Order: sequence, then structure tokens, then C-alpha cells
Amino acid sequence: MNSKENTLWEESVLSYFGDASWSVSRLGVEKNMGDFSSEPPFDGAIVSIGSGQEIETCFENTDWKDFLKNSMKYARVLFLLENLSADDLTKLSYILENTGFNIIGYSDRETLGFLCAEYYGGHNAECRKDFSLGYYKMSRYKVYQQMQQEILGCRIAGKVVEIGDTNTVFRDMLDSRKISYMRAPYPEYDLQNMHQFQEGSLDAFICDNTLEHVPYPIKAVSEMHRVLKPGGTAIIMMPFIAICQASDYCRFSLHSMKYLFAEFKEIKTGFWGNQKAAASYIERDKWVSVDKEFGGNLYCHDRQNLSDGTIILSSAQDARYPIHIWAILTK
Repeated sequence: MNSKENTLWEESVLSYFGDASWSVSRLGVEKNMGDFSSEPPFDGAIVSIGSGQEIETCFENTDWKDFLKNSMKYARVLFLLENLSADDLTKLSYILENTGFNIIGYSDRETLGFLCAEYYGGHNAECRKDFSLGYYKMSRYKVYQQMQQEILGCRIAGKVVEIGDTNTVFRDMLDSRKISYMRAPYPEYDLQNMHQFQEGSLDAFICDNTLEHVPYPIKAVSEMHRVLKPGGTAIIMMPFIAICQASDYCRFSLHSMKYLFAEFKEIKTGFWGNQKAAASYIERDKWVSVDKEFGGNLYCHDRQNLSDGTIILSSAQDARYPIHIWAILTK
């Protein structure tokens, strides 16, 4: 490795792995990704990709796929890129994002650059997808990412119930080996009177865009609290600027959630939205989908008007324009 490469490594590694909590392993890339089945698993990796390599073949290796699926629940991977063209960089970012990575930083110097991406476990690509509809919703895309990071820290295990017409996004953020999952369709299961579940019987409760559909949301929140075990987790997402449906009863602001969920011991909240994204969502009647995220932008399209081409929206958030809001609560 020459001095120029050393300098880049030092700069980028310090930037993305400066925290001593990272366990980092250097992975060399030649014709393929090599053998990554060694123990113990690590949560940080450094990978070099040189000129002349077929980008696609780097990620077709079975060991690489097994490594991502089995070795890590959360990881950060730093790619050193040598003499890659702009097209190669675009191709690499596309493959990574469709493998379940979220790109958090990059540099495209003339002959030597880097790209850093985060990975949230073997189901990440599916976790950000609306299963029932088969596309990525712009209005929920960043919210699901935010919540996924928080949910991983909760280490949820045991009995989990999800109420509503679920798309299973949150279910697939959880470790299927550690949970018993039940879908409880609304209104067959009334969020305001969940007599089917005993007090303190659930380890986690998921309510994805359902609370706004009940006439008495405060009563519904009390029911969530009742059915959870002490230390149990409630996972909630709600619309705010999002288009009002015929069956909607209410909206809650970020500020109001601390009062709405006052029964809970711990309350974490968040949101996503900005002026341009909210305007695009309303103008196009919620039909905007995300194709990829790169360089601080969401590259989207209108599912009903594909001829409009790519819609580029900032992925930044502005608290004045929350499209969706979320809460993760601990009893």
C-alpha cells in the first residue's frame, strides 16, 4: 500500500471507525470476496475493490452472502475504491442499497476514493420495503430506517402482536428465532378493547399506522400499556401531514406524544419529512416511491406517472413538515 493509500485509509477509518466500540476486520478483495466464515463475527469491515474488477461478481460469492446474513445484526463497511469510474461507483452504490445497505458517506477522488455504508442485518433490504404493495414508499422510507436502528437496540424477544392491516415491515426487523409473532387484524381486534389478551401478556406490541383509525386513541394507548409486560415495548407509527383517509379520526404532533404516551416509563420519538418531500407527497397523491438513496438525496418516481422521470428529494428532515411520526415506548 503506497503513502497515498495509507493516508486515505487513515482519514476514512478514523472518520467511520473512530469509536473504540467497533470491532474491525480488513477484508481483501481479489477475484472474489474470499472466505468470511471465520469467528468471531465482527461489526466493522474494510473492503478494497480495485480497477478492472466486475462489480457484480464481488457480491455474488456465497461466503459474502452468508457473512451478511449470519454474522452481523448491525455493521459498518468501508470500501476503498481504486481507479473506479463514475459508472462503477453508481453501480456499486445501487448493488449495496439493494443488498440492504444504507450509504452514509463517500469520496470520489480521481484515482482513489472510498464509500462507507451501514448494514442492519440479513433482512434489511426487506425491512425498508412495504411488502403488501411491493414498493418503497417515500413517505415511510426514512422513518422505517430510523425506527429500525432504535428497535435493534431494544433486543425484543418473546410474544409479539401486531395490530392492523400490517405490511410486516416491523416484524422483519426482529429476530424471527427469538419471537412468537401474531397478526391481529383491525377492527376484528379492537385496539380500544383488546379483551383477547391478558394483562401483562405481551413482550412487544406493534401499531403501524392504525392508531389514527380509532375514535378513542387515548383508550387504545391504555390498552397497549395494559397488555404489555413490565419492560415491554410498544412500536408505533402514525401519519401527520400524510393524506387523510375516510376512516381517519385524528392526528398527533410530536409535541403531543409525550402526553398521549404518559403512562409509559420511557418514550422515544422521531419523524421524517421536509417541505419539498411533503409537497411532492401531497401533489402526487402519495404515489411517490424511492428507487435509491445516495449523497443525501432520495431518487424517486411517481408510480402513476412514470413518464415524469426521476424525482430528486432531499433526505434531510425538517420538524416543521413531518409526514410521518413514530414512537418506541417502554412500559
